[in-house]
Amino acid sequence: MSFNSEEDIAQHLIEFLSNDKDGQALLQRFKSKILDDESILINILQTYFHTEVLDGRIEKIVNIARPHIVNILPPNLKLEKPEPQNIPNSGVKFTGRELEIEILHQLLKEKGRVVVYSEENSTGKTELAIKYAQLAWEKKVYPGGICWLNGKRSDLKDQLIEFAKSKLELPIPEDLDLASKVNDFWSKWSKDDVLIVIDDVSISKYERLRDFIPLEDQHFTLLITIPYQSVDDRLLNDNFETLDLSPPEKDFLPSADEDTKDTEDNFIYVLLTTVILLVIVSGISVFVSYELVDSEPWSAACSE
Repeated sequence: MSFNSEEDIAQHLIEFLSNDKDGQALLQRFKSKILDDESILINILQTYFHTEVLDGRIEKIVNIARPHIVNILPPNLKLEKPEPQNIPNSGVKFTGRELEIEILHQLLKEKGRVVVYSEENSTGKTELAIKYAQLAWEKKVYPGGICWLNGKRSDLKDQLIEFAKSKLELPIPEDLDLASKVNDFWSKWSKDDVLIVIDDVSISKYERLRDFIPLEDQHFTLLITIPYQSVDDRLLNDNFETLDLSPPEKDFLPSADEDTKDTEDNFIYVLLTTVILLVIVSGISVFVSYELVDSEPWSAACSE
């Protein structure tokens, strides 16, 4: 099937999506101007329409389709409210570290602010944060929501506003500047416990955002991971508790090769000690034998 224009794609897309409940829910999001997960639409366009997805093309197709959706949807269709969380999926199989997860949970509940770091430059910090956030969401530890911010990106405030619109469906006034939008967002968010995760963030980015984070609000819990080998004093001044994921010192955790070498050394030592003792005992036995032969009873026996 070939399409001559975005208008042609939009028309066939509406017909395609209107055939089942999931498609109708997606159309309802188009109608409400909520497109929080483009991956679903990208997959449909690529799989069923064999259409290249270029920058800006999805938005153009949706804008063309939107005016024509009204007459397609059932009048009483109810759209499920999105979950107030945007925890990323991990591509890594996470095993172990149950103790670290429990320690992290206790620190967050007791102190409200935790920074995770490690002497090694690895993905362990991020994976631990993802696993904790997933478990916390499953157990409803933070019913107000879990907001995940990618610290590598420069648009941390924009990420907050996007979360407010797509996951919380909060009305954010467009005539406000970015800082005012963020403050408006905090004031409208649920008063239930909330977890904010800022992953792999530099100190400079954190400082630019810190004035907009409600650090004094007790129902906001903050977890950050940093790409450093130690914790900056500026975080300590903000009363962050620390969790170090660095491996134990080598002296306290010998490797398998070192264990094998120690075993071999011990065996050689025991073997040499045994041989020396046998030589000494044998020498003593020979000496005693000669002494006994020269004694009177033995001398008498020999002379007979």
